[in-house]
Amino acid sequence: MEQFQLLPEFISNHLFLVGAFLVVLALLVKSEFEHQTIRKLLVDPIQATRLMNNEDAIVIDVRSDAEFKKAHIKNAKHAPASEAVEKVAKLAKSKDDAIIVYCNVGNTSARVCRALAREGYTHVRNLKGGLVAWEETKLPVSSG
Repeated sequence: MEQFQLLPEFISNHLFLVGAFLVVLALLVKSEFEHQTIRKLLVDPIQATRLMNNEDAIVIDVRSDAEFKKAHIKNAKHAPASEAVEKVAKLAKSKDDAIIVYCNVGNTSARVCRALAREGYTHVRNLKGGLVAWEETKLPVSSG
């Protein structure tokens, strides 16, 4: 009990330390919240094919031009990450359309998914593992 009585004194003597702790704690909570949010957006290659077949999902490849030409999911639309939000706005009929975003392994596409969600798109999904996982599942790719 006596230790808690010393807490106000500790805080007043170490304002910088306490402030730094609170900033780190806030960043940690924010990071965990974003991580949990993006996990809900993940689809594996099999789930992605179901969305493509059953809901006519728009498939967006956010990799570079060279990577896209080398190999991409059939019927995927190319939109480098910096242009993806604008490209989706032109392709989607509504903000409720099913959209699957992918890159090589899923990191860049996760950022694009968050940006699309901020823009109000409600059915955005990130291909878990990206094109690497797609190819490991032995699903077809196109080139050119």
